[in-house]
Order: sequence, then structure tokens, then C-alpha cells
Amino acid sequence: MSTMKTKLIRGVEVVTLLAGIGSLALAFAPEAHAQNCASSNPADWPAPAKPYFLLMVDTSGSMTDSVGSNTSCTVGSTNFGSDRRAHARCAVRNTLLAFAGQANFGLATFARRMTNCQDAGGVCNFGTCSYANFSGNANGTSCDVGCGPEPSPNGDSSTRASANIVVPMLQDIGSPASNVSTLLGYVDGSCADSREIFADGCTPLNGMLRDAFRYYSNQWVPPSPVPGGATLTSPLTTAAAGERACRSVNVILLTDGDETCDSQANAVDAAGDLLAGFTKDGISWSVKTHVINFAGGSVGSTDAIAAAGGTGTSYLANNETELSLALSSIIAGSIAPEECNNGDDNCNGCIDEGYVHYCNVQQQCCSWNTQAQRTTCLNNYIASLNSNPPDGNLTLLPCTTAAQQAQPANWLCYNPGDQCDNVDNNCTAGADEGTTKCGNPPHCPTAETCNGLDEDCDGTADEGGVCPNQCTPSAEVCDGCDNDCDGMTDDGIAAVACGLAAPPNCAGTLSCSPPQPVPPGGCIPGGGFGTCNNNPQSETCDGIDNDCDGVPDDSVPPTSCVPPGTPGGLVYGGTSQCVMGQRPCGGTCQGFIGPSAEICDGIDNDCDGTVDENPFGVGQQCGSNFPPCTPGLTACVNGAIVCQGGVGPQPEQCDGIDNNCNGTADEAPLVDAPPPGQNGCWPLPGNCCTHDNLSWCPPPGGTCNGVGTLTQPCNTGTLTCSGSQGWVCQGGTPPAAEVCDGVDNDCDAVPDDGSFPTEGQACGNPTPPCQQGVIDCTNGSLDCVGDTPPGQEICNGIDDNCDGTIDNGIPIGGPCVAEYDELLYPGDRDNPPCQPGHFECDGNGGLTCVGGVGPNPEVCDGIDNDCDGTIDETGVAPDGINGSENPFPPPDAAIGEVCGTDEGACTEGAWACVNGQFACLGSQGPQVEICDCNDNDCNGVPDNHNPNDNPPLCGEGSDCVAAAGSCQCAAPCSSGEFKCPAGQVCQEVTSSETGEVLGDYCIADNCGDCSTKTNTDVDGNVLCAPAGSQGANCADIPECVCKGQNGCQPPCFGATCSAPLVCTNIGEHAGECVVDNCFNLGCPNCGEVCTDLAECIQNPCTDDSCPPNEVCKPSDDFLSFSCVPSCANVDCKDGTICQDGVCVPSCDPACEPGNVCDLSQDPPTCVPDQCTPESCPNGGCCDSFTGACGACPCEGVICPDEQTCENGECVLGGEGGGGAGGAGGGSEGGGGSTNAG
Repeated sequence: MSTMKTKLIRGVEVVTLLAGIGSLALAFAPEAHAQNCASSNPADWPAPAKPYFLLMVDTSGSMTDSVGSNTSCTVGSTNFGSDRRAHARCAVRNTLLAFAGQANFGLATFARRMTNCQDAGGVCNFGTCSYANFSGNANGTSCDVGCGPEPSPNGDSSTRASANIVVPMLQDIGSPASNVSTLLGYVDGSCADSREIFADGCTPLNGMLRDAFRYYSNQWVPPSPVPGGATLTSPLTTAAAGERACRSVNVILLTDGDETCDSQANAVDAAGDLLAGFTKDGISWSVKTHVINFAGGSVGSTDAIAAAGGTGTSYLANNETELSLALSSIIAGSIAPEECNNGDDNCNGCIDEGYVHYCNVQQQCCSWNTQAQRTTCLNNYIASLNSNPPDGNLTLLPCTTAAQQAQPANWLCYNPGDQCDNVDNNCTAGADEGTTKCGNPPHCPTAETCNGLDEDCDGTADEGGVCPNQCTPSAEVCDGCDNDCDGMTDDGIAAVACGLAAPPNCAGTLSCSPPQPVPPGGCIPGGGFGTCNNNPQSETCDGIDNDCDGVPDDSVPPTSCVPPGTPGGLVYGGTSQCVMGQRPCGGTCQGFIGPSAEICDGIDNDCDGTVDENPFGVGQQCGSNFPPCTPGLTACVNGAIVCQGGVGPQPEQCDGIDNNCNGTADEAPLVDAPPPGQNGCWPLPGNCCTHDNLSWCPPPGGTCNGVGTLTQPCNTGTLTCSGSQGWVCQGGTPPAAEVCDGVDNDCDAVPDDGSFPTEGQACGNPTPPCQQGVIDCTNGSLDCVGDTPPGQEICNGIDDNCDGTIDNGIPIGGPCVAEYDELLYPGDRDNPPCQPGHFECDGNGGLTCVGGVGPNPEVCDGIDNDCDGTIDETGVAPDGINGSENPFPPPDAAIGEVCGTDEGACTEGAWACVNGQFACLGSQGPQVEICDCNDNDCNGVPDNHNPNDNPPLCGEGSDCVAAAGSCQCAAPCSSGEFKCPAGQVCQEVTSSETGEVLGDYCIADNCGDCSTKTNTDVDGNVLCAPAGSQGANCADIPECVCKGQNGCQPPCFGATCSAPLVCTNIGEHAGECVVDNCFNLGCPNCGEVCTDLAECIQNPCTDDSCPPNEVCKPSDDFLSFSCVPSCANVDCKDGTICQDGVCVPSCDPACEPGNVCDLSQDPPTCVPDQCTPESCPNGGCCDSFTGACGACPCEGVICPDEQTCENGECVLGGEGGGGAGGAGGGSEGGGGSTNAG
């Protein structure tokens, strides 16, 4: 059989060919069947979940623009009109009439309220209407009217609320009253009730969609003023209540223009949020947004909203007809008929209902283990339908067991066929259906053999030349064989009739192929009858098989019909549920919807022209069974079931009875409750006042329900319902006898009036200077008034505590802080030598602090004089030692003053504090005189003999002479042939001491260009070398300098320094006496940096820390680093400076000398430079803003190749790499200053 999906309905097999023919929709009069998905009767199937459509119609002012033609809708004889508003109303009206019952609708306009409208001749006169914004309307970006509120403006305008949902969605759960008549009331052409789609205001598409999200996901709260004003809850409910998660939920946005209240991006975002969806009551929903661009607006804008809303592109419409078509396409596309595909297409809770479900067993099939593999099998089979029509390759269909045939996810919708094997391979219609068997007992067809039997079950035995050596004559037939064994095929065969007997054009004849000579019993290929010579015509609906295909009237369009036996007089259309069917030519009436039992729904279910007469559900018991209520009977009123008769709920009253029959007795509001403001009472006996069962009398000054002239704390009680006991007075405070407690107990506005026990008696301490008083009621307690009580004993020569002893118990010895000027010494000053003192009585009625030590000006003594935690720190007095005198002379000097001498080789320095002692830093003192043309001992004479010739200036027989621009010890030339030793030359010289010409001496060149030479000791250790050389542990090797007759030596060769100073071989102070720290001497190990505290630690920056084109800068504490751009190729204009590769504003004009530019201020400002040439005698760099000494700006900075660091930034020049190790690692030497500009 052909591969088909087969649908059984009420025992009638309905076949839907795979090739694109839609599901067959049949409807029958409903019967009283329980819902059963496995039934073949459609009446037994659950109803599909209807799709939800919230129609959001543009009601902006541009909807009054003309379309150019009238609509097809009229009110009486008056046409709706020719503007966009009229065409939109007509199209919506037609759509509602066409699809009501198939889909559920809600309706929303833009955020404007229309009131005070009037009709003219039954037709809306929009000119009489008034329009108003909703309360809280927020202006839009390009339009203000009708944009709606925006309580919390934000970037995506997600709080904008621009919809007015005038008709809520009809919920598809239970049997709610239809909202179709209400919907039609907004498109019926009349606005006498101020209900009609209007045209006024802006186009707030974003806010419209935001309100759709609020409505579907939870609720829509209408802004004021909205008639009715009720909150609309979401039509989506819980699975327990019957909700189906497969329901199609949609928004149809009909607009004639672009967004004018917010941005286009906001509207796109709103549609995207609807599609992204939400979870409500445990069900996840995604809402599609369909957009219709009606006669205006940007197609790109509406397409973007549609794309974000999951519907691809927007629909374009220019009039009522095109708009109706767009609406129809959207709605029809969401009403899915059931197909056999292992899914619930129509969302009724059943899968593939009405279709035959096949198995596929014991024949060749596609094996699978997972659903993904099964899907692959099905996809391959479906692809084979094109290459192997009409059945496709059946062996590609997935194997399906009999158990899987009963599983909706696994049963087979395609008939795999039933091969002849005595097995029901497809679990349908028994085994081997469609196969003709033969023999006795019957067997499946097999290949024919020469045995006189019909094995292939075609009615002929041994045909096809299966008996080659035997020819048994038989009657000649037209089959291309020699049946009568006369050596000729098909001889004597007459033509036979073919085609169909009627109509005449289908009748013809078949002629047998011409006879051919063959061996007796032989056959020829291609023998047999030829083609029929009849004449098929195009098919018409006339009961005749015009196209000669054996089927009269096939492929003829159907006509309207009703099934046979349909009662006459049925009313179709309008409020009737009956729909005419369609009868294919020669076929049966299909798609007919007939009458059913009348139900209360506002529809003529039995199609007799009368709505809701004697409907189902009327006369049923209804109402409450909670006593004292009794149930009534249901009745149909205006399309809804209502409860009539019985004893209904009554207003609740205080009697312990559930009067309103809600299961709770005496809950508010109570009909016998006291009026507002009259619920006061007094918990006092009497019959002065009454409420219901309760009576009382108020206290003097009070009223029945109030306090009257009484004051606090008096107050009334509250009338409270106490069930079957009726009303009781709960709480209340009446007047009481006055007591001394600060409270007006008798409520006469005077607290503590009257007399109290012990009042007026003497009290208090009589010992001088104390005095007695009397007891009186004061401040709510009985207290001693007018007395002089004891006080705290103080050092004043008086018995302050009246214990008979003067000045006893004074807390002498308590801690105290010595007085000092906190302006000069701000912050904590509790470090040694500061210490607290103790209090002592000074004999004059006061205390004095004795033994305390406060801060003093800092001086160079190794003590933290100002007690701030730092010893001998530099800086401005009194916190710093700059300019302070030596507290322990000699020398009689001050920090920063000049010291030393500038005579000869000596240089001046400045007095500094080193380890608590004055030291002359930066100076070079007298040295032992050597022969080097210099005045080493600084006595004003170069190269003079040392005292007592110790050590001797030159060796015996040599004099210190000047020649060739240098001095050396040399001997006079000899008189022989070789006047001088090898390597020396004889030339005239002068005395280096006096300048006197001495004659000819043997001169040696001991130095040459020392900057290019390397000097080693006897062990091969390098003493000095060309600049940039490094030794073990990355230590810098000093550059060689000329030391006269001693040749090229390190700068400190022959130098001596007074402790604690040492000579440094590196840096700008090479050869000088300096403080022993890493600022001057560098760090000893590879990769180390010198910190602000002159301590060597590992540099966080390495050559691989940053990309090759970026700079590595360590943090201020040298514990981390950052990678920043270089300033090497940055050209900053005047008034700016480069920092981290970016030009930033600097001081313009530049700062005067003595000032530096502070870039941290806005704008940058010149401030005084806190550094002087004498700053930082320890060799560190001076911070121009604080005067503090520490690491230089380039310390630890690693620049890209061919760049160097200057003042903390990398610029062109040098070889790149890092600054590290103090004197060897920065662009500034000791004592320099740093600033930002």
C-alpha cells in the first residue's frame, strides 16, 4: 500500500497523503462521551487550548489620515469612513467575527481616556469627544500627549506604562462569559458610551509592549483615571486549574507610525523581553509579538520589533482588506491542526489523536536507541520520498516494537507496510494485509518453477519460460511467448477493448505486438499488448470520469453543503455555532459544524435562531451550603449562569453566627458595628450608655464614647465583638486616686496634685558644708528638696563630700598628659621618650600634672624627640631636623650648613645627621699626597712631600714630574745608548710641585683612556671596567679612572673616609664619601630595588612582566606592578605633559624657579618646591611636594627596547630594560628632587 498517515474518525478511515495535504477537520454534534485521547470519535477528545491574542491598536492622532477609500463596514447606511481609524476598526471587526470561538482576544489602546462622546444618527461623532492623559503622564522624547506614566525612568524605559486594556482577555479555562460582544462594542461605529477605537495622542510602542508583559506575567493595574479602574489579572493560570503550557500566547501590535515617546531601541527591547518570557505558576511562557505596519512608519523599525518579538518581519497593510488579510494570516497561523508527528499540535492534551499508530517489526528497518537516532531515521526516510516516490524507502523507517506502538513518543505515524511472512509487521489489520496468497494451504507468492503449480499466485502455472526443454501447447495469449508451441509468439491474437466503457473518450483498443519466430515455447522481450488508444480529457464535476483515471470527478473544488439527514431550518452565521460544510465533487460533506445541546454562553448552540434557551446547567443546585445559607437553582442570564432562589448570605453582625455564609463568623465589616468615631466605651458599670447588648456609665468628665474633659492617661476602651457574647468593652483607663508618680492619675490635667505620706519631713546630710531640705513630690517621685547634698571631694581645703574629713580620697596619682602645643606637634605623640605623668594636688584647690614628658623639637641625637615614631627625620622644624643645631658640639654647626673645604682636591659638603651624630656629607677631605698633579692634602701645593716623607711621594732616585698632561714619578734619563727602560721615553719635564724645568726624565704612560680599560687584581677579579659592565649577582662594576702612576683604578682607589661614611665607586658621587646605604652603593643581588627605606627587596617587574611595547612600573611599596603605555613616541603640545603614554594638562605658563607643578589639582597649579640642594644627604631622591627622601622615580621601572627612563617615564634613547638597585638603577642620583611637571 502507499505510505500514508491514516486518520480514523468514528470508524471512517480518513487518509491524509503526506505530500502537503492539511489535516482533515470534521465536526459532529457533541455526544455525552468522557474525554478519551485514544477514541476515534472527535467528540471524545479534549478541546484544544485556544491561542491568546492581545490586540494592541494604534490610537495616535495620525490614525485620522486618509486611506483614500471607504471601508466595507457601515452603521445602517452610513459608512465607517475613509481614514486609517475607520479601516482599522472595520478590519478588527471582521477579524473578531471570523475567528471568535477559534481564538481568544483582548483589546488595548494607547494611554488616553476618551469621554463625553456623542453619536450623530447612530454614528460616532469623534469631534464631540474629550481626551485626557492618565495620571502621572511622563513626556516622551519627541511627543508628550498619551505617552503614559514612567514612575522610574531608566536606560531602557522599562517602567513606561502606555496601554489602556479596555477589554481583558477571555480566559480559556472553565466557562467564562464571552467577551466578543464587548470587543465588538469598540468597533461598531458608535461611541455614545465613549467606547470606540479613537485617534488622539502620541505613539508609545515601548510602553504599550511593557504593559502587555505586565498583564500576561502577573497583572495590569490601570492608572487613574480609568472607568471601572479594576486591576486585570493575567489570563494565564495554573496547571492544576487546567492551563496548558503549549498554549500560543501573542501580542498583535497594529501601528501606523514609529515610536515617539521613547527610543526605537526601547520598543525593540520590550518585544525581546516578551519573547524571552517569564515563569508564572510554575509554567514558562514566551510571548510572540506580531507587528502590522499600517499605512505608515518605517518598515525597518517595525521589522526590528517583529524580529525581536520572534515573528521575523512585520506585515504591511494599506487598507481594510490588506489589514484583514494580515490579521487572518497571523491568527490562522497560530491555530494548528493535529498532525501525526508524536506531538500535541493542537494543544488539547492528546498526541496524534484520530490517527492510526503503527509498529515496525520482523522486517528490515532503521534501528535506534536514543530519540536523536530515531529522529535521524525519520529524517532519512522523509528525504527518500523525493528520490523514491510515492512510498519512499520503507527500510529507512525506525524499528518500532508493539510496546512502542502504544507510546506516544515512539509510535510510528507512517505505514511501513506488511511483508508476506505470516507476521503482522505493522500491527494493523492483521498479518500480511494487501497480499494475495494461493495454494492449499494458502502461501505467500514465491518465484515460479516448472512444477505445474502457480507459485507466484498470478493465476498461471509455470509461466515465464521456467520449463526450457518442454513445450506444452496451450491457448495463445498476448504475452510475448509461443504458448501454442507453433514457433511464433502472439500469433492470431485479436485486439481487445481497453480503457473504460464510459465515457466514450475513455474507450479504446489494445493491439498485441506483431508475431515473432522463436523456438517452440520461447519468448521475446517487449512482447504483449501495447498502450490503449483512448482519449482522456480534463475532469469536470459531472459524474463522468473525464480524465479516464477510474475516479469520476476527482480534483474538483468542493461546494458548500450539509450532511444528509441534517435537519432543516438551521440558522448559520451570526450568533449561531453552525457552519456549512464543504463537499468535494462526488464526495461527502466535510467540515460541517452542526447543532449541539444549548449551553449558557450567548451563542445559539442548537442553531434555531434563539440564544441560550433551556441551556444545559440551568436548574442545578447553586449557592452556599454554609449555614444559615441554603442553596438555590441556576438560571441563564445574559449568557452566564447565575444563582437564583435559596437563602443567600446576609450582612455579617456580631452574634457568633456566620451570617454571610463564608465559613467565618463575625468578621468585619459588621452591620451592627458602631459608627466611625463612636466605638469608645468605659469599663464601668451603669446604664447611662448602650450599644446593642452592652451598657455602661462614663466617669465624671467623660462622655459615652469619649474622654470629654478628662486628660491623659485616661482613655476609653474599644467596643469589640465577642462572638455569641455580643459586644464587650475591651481595654480603657478610667480616673484613679492620685499618687506621686509623675502621672495625672485622676486625669484633671494636674499630675501629682494632693498630699502624700512623709511629704514635708526633714531630709538630707546636716554635716557642713551640706544642708538639710524637706521631702516633696518632684518629677514624679518623693525627693529631698532644698538640701545641699555631698559632692565629689576635690583638692580645695573643703570637706566636699561632707564625711567630716577635708580633702580625703582625692585620686592623686591618676595618669595625665604633659601639656604641649598640638598645632606644632599634631597627631599621636605617645612614642618614647614621651610618657604620661600623674596628678598631684597643688594646694590651691586644683591638680597639677607631674612627671609627664611631651614632644620637643627633633634634633640629631638618635632620639625620637618629637615622639612621632621616627628618629632624626629630615624636614621642617620642629618635626624635622633641617637647620637644627648640634646638641652635642663640637662641631658647633647646624644641619644643612656648609662643611669641609674647597682647597685643592678637597670639596665642601653639608652637615647631616648619620646614626644620631653630625657628619659632613658630600665633602672630600685631605688625603695622603700622591704624585697625580693634584693637591691631595689640600695645603695649597700640589704633589708636595708628605710630612716626614711618610709615605714618600716617589721612590728613591725619582722625582714627581709633569709631562704629557699628567704627573708621575720618573728618574732622569741616563747618558748611555738606552737612556730609558723599555716602554719609557726620554723627554723634558717640569716639577709638578713648583713648575720648575727639571730637564730630561724617563716618562711612562700609566693610564691612557681609562674608560675603555679593564683592571683586575692578582686573582683575576675585575676591579673596574667600561661603563655598563656587571659582575657576579648583577653587581655594577665601577668605571676605571686615572690614578696617576697607579694607572687606571676604581674611583675609590687610595680614598679614605671617616666613619660612618664610606666611599662609593658608582653613581654620580663615585669616589666620594657617602652614607652607607643602597641609595649610594646600589643593591648586591640581581633584580633588586632600593625602597624608600633604603632597603633592598626583589623588584616585582621583570623583563617578561609586560608586553614588549609597554612599560612595567612597580607600585609605591614595590610589592606589585602595572603595565602602562610608553611616552617614547608621544608628542605633547605646550601646556601638557606625558604620563603613562597620555598627554595630561600641566601648568601653563611653566612654574617659576623654586616652584613645581602639582598635577593633582584641577587645574594644575604651581606650588613651592619643598626640596633644596642640601636635601637628602642620605643619597635618596627628594619629593618636591613633601620634602621626604626616598627611592627615585625610575627605581624598578623597566622600559621597552631602545628606551630609557627619565623622571619615572620611558622616552627614546638607551637600550631599554630596567632601573633597579639604587645608585645603579635610576635616572636621578642621590640628593636629587622629583616633581610632576
